[in-house]
Amino acid sequence: MQSQYLSHVFKTGPFAAKGVRRNSPSQSSFNGFCINLGILSQSLTGLLSNFKSAIKLYDYLMENKLWHFQYNLYQESQTSLPSFTAMGGGGFLSRNFELNADKLAITNESFEQAYLELIDFLGREKVEYDVYIQLVGPVGDIDEVVLNKQVSIVTAGHELARAFSVNFGSVGIFNRIPMFEDDYVLKIHIVADKSCFGMHSNADANKLEKPILEKWADLPILGLAEKMKLGSRMRVSKDWAVVNTWPIGGADYSYVFLPEKEPALTITNDKVASILAAADILDKSADVKSLDKKVFYAIERLSKSKSAFTLDDRVVELAIALEYLINTSRQDITLQLTVKIINLLYDANEDETIFPMIKQFYALRSKVIHGDDKVGVNPKNLGIVDFTEEIVQKGILRMIELNSKYTKKQIESALDK
Repeated sequence: MQSQYLSHVFKTGPFAAKGVRRNSPSQSSFNGFCINLGILSQSLTGLLSNFKSAIKLYDYLMENKLWHFQYNLYQESQTSLPSFTAMGGGGFLSRNFELNADKLAITNESFEQAYLELIDFLGREKVEYDVYIQLVGPVGDIDEVVLNKQVSIVTAGHELARAFSVNFGSVGIFNRIPMFEDDYVLKIHIVADKSCFGMHSNADANKLEKPILEKWADLPILGLAEKMKLGSRMRVSKDWAVVNTWPIGGADYSYVFLPEKEPALTITNDKVASILAAADILDKSADVKSLDKKVFYAIERLSKSKSAFTLDDRVVELAIALEYLINTSRQDITLQLTVKIINLLYDANEDETIFPMIKQFYALRSKVIHGDDKVGVNPKNLGIVDFTEEIVQKGILRMIELNSKYTKKQIESALDK
């Protein structure tokens, strides 16, 4: 094995014991390791490249045009990145280790499964893989929420939670476990040409993923009233000759581990309905880049409100979000906001509490902005702020929905009526 790769092959981290959930009173954990399959496959190239069997396999696949790249010479296939031997022979061994829970072992069962996966891969022009993105915050027993044919929300399960935890967790005085088996992940299923995974980079695959990720990035902010955000993500595939199980990027989990943290949010059927309503709007929306920039700014402020540590901060962020979302002149701001909110969200003034609630919210805003006092943390004020946050959330979704049908000028004209 090439020594320059060896130190990067193994990643050590903590993971929860099987059956341990995020809200479990006792959270037994282990320190384990996982193998970076891409680096391991590449590091095995030097060891395998001189094997006669590797050369015979190369000749057979090239002659029958079964490999997705054609090389002029066997030596050329070794110097390309990733090399033929790394993707084929190294990938095969690495997949066996993965199937045996990252143990450096090959069993009859793992050999047969890896072999069948390779045969299946060679017979197709496309590759399939899943991008898993952690939803930090919610847990639950509802196994799957289908958002469309390509995207769903699923519970992690023990094996995926172990892979995430070892890759993204930290070992120290306090082991930090990023994922438990009852956590949720956003699962994006991707079908792509083999050519997307080129000899030198995954740039084309990244381009393929980017618009999908952008479309769904705001679902955690807009899908529920409670705090939820995207965490780390990982690619997983049985087409290991092209796509390795691969951590794509880490995330900041710090707020999850605060000593005073509340129990994790449990996903119920009511919350599923809220997520599906937001998902339907996002799914039908055209290019998210075509949205008015002020809607983007409102989403940013709503996100900051949901992550704020004080009620004062929530008030400030929501006030800014409201004013990005709805244009007003300097006079009678509360009345203008109320009328435009009603026009935006309702067919008529169905809820007579809207005006007094917005008026009370702006009184809290003035108290903070002008430095008169802090906002008292009590049920009344919390209710006012929660109500306003819900209005902002619904308003953003409505703006996204209208954006696909009308111009900015038409929307503003309708709100002024």
